[in-house]
Amino acid sequence: MKIHFIHAMDKDNPGDWWATPKHYFPQFKHATVGHINEFNESVGEVDVLVYGGGDLLSSGNNKYRKWLKKNINLHQPKKLVAWGLGLNPGFVRMNGVSLLKEFDFLGIRNPSLARDEFNKDHVASLGQYEYVPCASCLHEVFDNNDAEIKYDTGIIHHKNWPINNRWIRRAIEGQNYAQIFNSPNDIETVVNFIKSCDKIITSSYHGAYWAMLLGKKTLVVKQRLHAMIGEIDDPRYKMLHIHRDQHDGKKLVAQYQQLAIWYSRQKFPSRM
Repeated sequence: MKIHFIHAMDKDNPGDWWATPKHYFPQFKHATVGHINEFNESVGEVDVLVYGGGDLLSSGNNKYRKWLKKNINLHQPKKLVAWGLGLNPGFVRMNGVSLLKEFDFLGIRNPSLARDEFNKDHVASLGQYEYVPCASCLHEVFDNNDAEIKYDTGIIHHKNWPINNRWIRRAIEGQNYAQIFNSPNDIETVVNFIKSCDKIITSSYHGAYWAMLLGKKTLVVKQRLHAMIGEIDDPRYKMLHIHRDQHDGKKLVAQYQQLAIWYSRQKFPSRM
């Protein structure tokens, strides 16, 4: 079976780089892989095209639609699989759901499609989508969470949306806090930073996702829409509380890892 993976191959952005399931399943070690807008004609037609993970359907920007269509036309996959893709209303409003229906299996990282954000007809027509967490939960860096807490609060800035909120600055004034950017960086540095913090404030999807996996109390500055488990919109500050209470990080990582493995076995049974 000829399998080709496509994702954002940016080694300086650990969320993008580690989002593809190709990293984690030895059965895929001989599969080919390409950048989202690389369009490698030498790969040719494939049996299965795996799109994702990453923020590849979370924008209304027309380039995402063009890139997806071009990759489908170029590789002519017998099966098209979405794995942990971000999907937001901007993409759906611009493109509708016709292009999404090209997927034989639509696995997106949104736990739910809120009807106040997505047109209710779109939600109904996407009824067959599956929640598939970002595959980065399978990285070995999550195998333990025993680091010493060094900071009351850690701030993780998305490189394009640094946090500069006066309310936040006042709230953490006098606290022992530290801050980093999501990119350029590596997954070990970011995750170990999260482990060393009691609480996380971030404008990065993966900053929030990894903090949740590690059981941290997390606040996301609402720079863009990224639906997460247990979100509560706070209109005063335009933020999202991801969770008010700490999750059991070990249980959550195990659950997400099992879900990722289950999805792989369901969609690639002959290779497991």
